[in-house]
Amino acid sequence: MNTHLKKLLALAIVGTSVVASVASADSALGTITFQGMVTDQTCSATINGASGNVSVAVPTVTTTALTGANSTAGSTQFALGVTGCNTASVQQTVLARFQGVSVDANGNLANTAAGGATNVALQLLNSTGGTAIDLRAGAADVYAGWNVAGTGINLGGAASGVHDYAVQYISVPGGATAGRVVGATQYAITYQ
Repeated sequence: MNTHLKKLLALAIVGTSVVASVASADSALGTITFQGMVTDQTCSATINGASGNVSVAVPTVTTTALTGANSTAGSTQFALGVTGCNTASVQQTVLARFQGVSVDANGNLANTAAGGATNVALQLLNSTGGTAIDLRAGAADVYAGWNVAGTGINLGGAASGVHDYAVQYISVPGGATAGRVVGATQYAITYQ
């Protein structure tokens, strides 16, 4: 066999192995789905009338109010308001989406205060005296890591609206100790 033919045969073998490796890599292909939304809404959101980062003061309670398992105390209302909404839009319901910065195993906001109270967390409610919002990823009332499905502000053609949520202390194990309690959630609004 001449040298030229040997080189062609070697190239053919190398080319076949490259095609085979590319073909085997194809078996690991997958699909990425991207989701988003374009809206003509222009609502601005506020918490208790203030925009951006907001603090809500929860009242001081005694440890005796949180001695039993699943005890709650200090329920505090906070208002999510929207203004400047496009009244011509067919999307007339504004939904709040919450995502806890640090969420405990029970779906509540973990106490992140350094050296703070123990056996206590902060629980979000979908209304004053309403149902607890489970902030765990994958929970029934969490949408893509955010919440609250089914609770919102029905604008009914108006350019603004408000919905009252609440936050309260909760001691799932009972026996809360004294100290500071701090928890945080991010919020965003979406439209239906």
